[in-house]
Amino acid sequence: MADSKSSETNHQHFFVTTTDCGIQASFSNAQGRKNYLIPKAKPMKEEAPLAVESFSITPEQYHTLMDRINGLYD
Repeated sequence: MADSKSSETNHQHFFVTTTDCGIQASFSNAQGRKNYLIPKAKPMKEEAPLAVESFSITPEQYHTLMDRINGLYD
């Protein structure tokens, strides 16, 4: 006699919706559903540099950036 569980198919569903607050993802299967809200990232106040070389910016900007980096390790 065949096992009743082997004849059942296991279906999982995944839905994604974009909202004003971020992304809502929904996972569901035979046991239930779970929803997750992934909030939008906060906009940065300044544009992050792709690469900074000491010769590509003014000395003042370079020292300001280096002081910020050094402040992370104090």
